[in-house]
Amino acid sequence: MKECCLCRKFIERGRYCKDCEIKVFKHRLELQIKEKEPTIWISYLEAKESAEAIISAFNEGLNKITIKAKGKHISKAIDVLEIIKRSIKCRHSTNTTTEELQSNDGRKVNVSVISISICRYIPKEVSKK
Repeated sequence: MKECCLCRKFIERGRYCKDCEIKVFKHRLELQIKEKEPTIWISYLEAKESAEAIISAFNEGLNKITIKAKGKHISKAIDVLEIIKRSIKCRHSTNTTTEELQSNDGRKVNVSVISISICRYIPKEVSKK
């Protein structure tokens, strides 16, 4: 058992307990929004909570965001995308690549990476003549 880095609760894995993980994710998202094209890495946080934070960012005026995930977190990134697609009108494009990382024992390991760009669909106003 380890301690959460923020509140010192005992946890089984990761750096933060669930409550602190949500706070850290939302704080990172707020910092990323200040950039022109924010990028969010999906990790241990639940898909629903990640999607809710991203949807609230879209509702506050963000038009484009990129979601990235590696390895076993790719399926969670797809889940986040599906939740977002059901909640708001948006377009997305997906790109997959492979990164070569070095494992703890020195071997080179190939890890899949997915990058999903999501643009909020804003319809053009139709003028009636």
